[in-house]
Amino acid sequence: MGESFKTLSAELTGRPAQSLLFLLVTCLCIALLATPYYPYALLPGFVILVLLFLGRAPQFGYYLIIFLIPFWSFRGLSETYRFLKLHWLLAFWLLILLAFQLILRKREATELRSNLWPWFLMLLTISFISALLSKYQEAAFTNLFLLAVAGLFLALNLAFISREGFSVILPAVLILSVSASSLLGVLGYVFDLRFFVQSTATEVKRSIGGALEPNNLSLMIIFTLPLLVNWIAGTRKRWMRIGLTFLFCLDIAGIVVTYSRGGAVILLITLLLLFVSYVKQFRPRSLGFIMILIPLAIGLSIFLTPSAYWERQKSIVRAESDFAIERRISYLYAGWEAFLKDPLLGAGPGTFKEVYATTKYAQHFSKEEKDFKRYAHNTYLEHLVGTGILGLVVFLVIVFVALRNFLKARRNFLSRGDPDTGSWARAYTISFLSLLVYLFIFSDIYHKYLLLSLGLSQVALSLSLAGDSRSKDDVVAAP
Repeated sequence: MGESFKTLSAELTGRPAQSLLFLLVTCLCIALLATPYYPYALLPGFVILVLLFLGRAPQFGYYLIIFLIPFWSFRGLSETYRFLKLHWLLAFWLLILLAFQLILRKREATELRSNLWPWFLMLLTISFISALLSKYQEAAFTNLFLLAVAGLFLALNLAFISREGFSVILPAVLILSVSASSLLGVLGYVFDLRFFVQSTATEVKRSIGGALEPNNLSLMIIFTLPLLVNWIAGTRKRWMRIGLTFLFCLDIAGIVVTYSRGGAVILLITLLLLFVSYVKQFRPRSLGFIMILIPLAIGLSIFLTPSAYWERQKSIVRAESDFAIERRISYLYAGWEAFLKDPLLGAGPGTFKEVYATTKYAQHFSKEEKDFKRYAHNTYLEHLVGTGILGLVVFLVIVFVALRNFLKARRNFLSRGDPDTGSWARAYTISFLSLLVYLFIFSDIYHKYLLLSLGLSQVALSLSLAGDSRSKDDVVAAP
């Protein structure tokens, strides 16, 4: 017993930092036992274990953040403290680990280089000046903070996506997470599970899955469809092809039960792009089977899809009789008028809803609601009103540079005789294009799939130029 105590004492005195942490956790656990919050006494020790695990395997934390994106409803840790979100805490810890790795030279700063940074910093500068001049400074500086956080998330993407992550792990995480959220949406719609659907007195029941609202779920599903198709086209394992095809059908059903009108249009555009891009990869026998399957699938879809869905889609062509579409058109008028008032730097980043609330359109379409604030349902319009023509142009340049990165990367992969990785670059490009089209009817300047795509474009280009230098072992453990 005495020898064991001496050994433990030597270990503790030889490692003061670990000893201090051990003492702190012990005291915290004891203190919690003496309070009404005693059920949480084990939580500090568990948190320390998780942090230590992430210190050894930070890439796990990164992919957990990506997995949680479609589950907005489950990311919060407290109703009282809404800023405590699981993905924010994970990202904060990963940034600390990344800083230590850079300081101790366990990771080279060159891994974070990107041709996107100059343009992103320019957008940040324009947004800062616009916020200083804004009439809505509280909202403007809040969005400026979110833009800075978006830059940190972009850095995490550059740091933690390895070669294996680019073509194996990340597609799997995206597909599984979005399909799981889609499954929740379908089950919620079929069994009327209120937690997974959104319904009002004036609208049909719409699925949200684990997302915040139906259109966001639809956007995320469409984003992952090119990855699913690429995997189906590339795998030679029959069981995997069957499983992925099932997930594809599940995701299509997930889009249907969101009742998203814009999602239906963008789905057709994405499917057309996928057909043109991948038709040559299927063998003649498979292609014949697909040509038979397509009309069969269309017939079943028409038969099984609720009639309310088709009625909602018809409303696209009769905007004058649909209140929601009329109000969305009013966003364009209000946005144009706001742009004419502040054409160069805008009204402040992310302030469209503040501006719209002061317009005659907001009062006309309020439906007796007290809150007149509305998003533009158009990310490009959000940029134009928020940061003016300068902000919109810089944002469009960022998008252009990212698309160019993807296209260059695919050409480089093909020229090096690496068609498999090149096919993933093409799939990510189609996903990015579908997202960019969706942003014409969806407001989210900081959507995580948008930021992920920007980071992926640079990772793709770096991998295509660096050969095998970014292997799966390039993410080293933290000290």
